[in-house]
Amino acid sequence: MARVAAVMNNFARLSSEISLASYTGELTLFLATGGDSEPLARKDQWSRHVDGSIDVYDVNCSHDDMMKRGPVDEIGSVVACKLIDASEA
Repeated sequence: MARVAAVMNNFARLSSEISLASYTGELTLFLATGGDSEPLARKDQWSRHVDGSIDVYDVNCSHDDMMKRGPVDEIGSVVACKLIDASEA
């Protein structure tokens, strides 16, 4: 447990010292809406890092379940459509 605490403390230290540039472009954001956190608040957290549009897709599951069959099928369908649209543009 001491190692986990050391990693968390190091992450907190590093994240307070780093300054990342904003991403310029479109972002597709998949939000797990079945958990305890507020999905809209999480979108707002991303918007300060993105200089462009954010397309939000709600996935009715917890964050821990995002890579289970149902949610990943839903996410994959959206990604496939976006890739087709991009290739036709």
